[in-house]
Amino acid sequence: LQQTLLTRAPEDAVSVFEFTETHQQIGEMLRRFCEREIEPVIDGLERGEVDPFSLLRRLSDTFGLGEMVEGPLRRKAERLRAGEPSQGGGGGPFGDPGLATVFSKELAGYSPGLCLCAAATVGCGSTIAARGDADLVERCAIPLLSLKSVGCWALTEPGSGSDAFA
Repeated sequence: LQQTLLTRAPEDAVSVFEFTETHQQIGEMLRRFCEREIEPVIDGLERGEVDPFSLLRRLSDTFGLGEMVEGPLRRKAERLRAGEPSQGGGGGPFGDPGLATVFSKELAGYSPGLCLCAAATVGCGSTIAARGDADLVERCAIPLLSLKSVGCWALTEPGSGSDAFA
């Protein structure tokens, strides 16, 4: 299997997702954004001369990520305040695995580091949205999932080790 993976041509790759026409259109829009906003500054980005977070905020503004996550997460916070049990992450664009894959694929094609920054931020925000109380959802998950704030993981805790699910 390893030899097959190492020798397989990219055009032979198999996707585990059925990408919809919408996924494909968003992928094209993301590619155009990357060509316009990221490609011209890639050398400076890789040398630490360009702020990656301003690029992520611009991405958020361009694609309206704030608007996509804010409504569902505010409604989730209201339900939590009313005593209803949490039901997952609350919706938004990154709840669709196909969309998250398209987002990662296009961004990583230009800057793997910027993609990892976005992935860490979204992962952090998704965890807070899924497990946090109403205040944390509003105060932290919304800005993280809209890429307006930067997320990171601090996993080592006394008695828990480095297990994110402990």
